[in-house]
Amino acid sequence: MSTPKASAGHAKADKLACQPFADLLSVSSAVVPRTFVDRSVVEAGNPKAPVRLRLVSYAPGDAERVLEAITTAVGACGGGFKASDSDASTQFTVKADPIAYGGEEPLGVWLTPAVGGGKLPIDIWVIRTNGVLAYFSTVDLPEDPYRAMPTEVVSAQVGKMAVAVG
Repeated sequence: MSTPKASAGHAKADKLACQPFADLLSVSSAVVPRTFVDRSVVEAGNPKAPVRLRLVSYAPGDAERVLEAITTAVGACGGGFKASDSDASTQFTVKADPIAYGGEEPLGVWLTPAVGGGKLPIDIWVIRTNGVLAYFSTVDLPEDPYRAMPTEVVSAQVGKMAVAVG
């Protein structure tokens, strides 16, 4: 499988294999979705950890292809990568988040920018159910006592996805 090229007008990675991460950070994809919806949600017991949720419906086979590219990037970009847009360039470290769960294929990854002393890692989970990818992202704020993806939010959405695809 070839790695998708950068989406026009969005961040570009310094390494082609890491472009799926730049796309995640830009909330874009080299594969055009059928439709998508964005939400910002907060777990009732943890208001300091807002979660950005993006549900994306793809044509047959495309959700699998996008998730495969992100999975490949986790292995290929362990040494980090640099994402650049028209305004700035930021170095990121990459680490798998093994606690991601749900759907048919869950994937979790921590992307930590060098800015801010590396103290604001971004936890991103991508969960596939049929041709739909659910992207969850949250910043691990130092004052957040939970220090992880709010699972109440993930469980609720994954449950809705399971019902929707029956």
